[in-house]
Amino acid sequence: MPYIVRQIARKWRVIEKSTGKVGTNSSGSPIDGGGHESRDKALRQAQAVNISEARSRGAKIPKRR
Repeated sequence: MPYIVRQIARKWRVIEKSTGKVGTNSSGSPIDGGGHESRDKALRQAQAVNISEARSRGAKIPKRR
């Protein structure tokens, strides 16, 4: 499921696009560790998670050099 970023209470959070809830890992912890101070850092993390999930579904995304 794709992730986006949204500012919540002065922190930039990684949010599930379809549900609007904070993204969590398999153990239930927030994938963003409680939020980011800058939007740029949150965007980079959301992109990394989206790429990782796409690769696990079989997408052929080349690794960055």
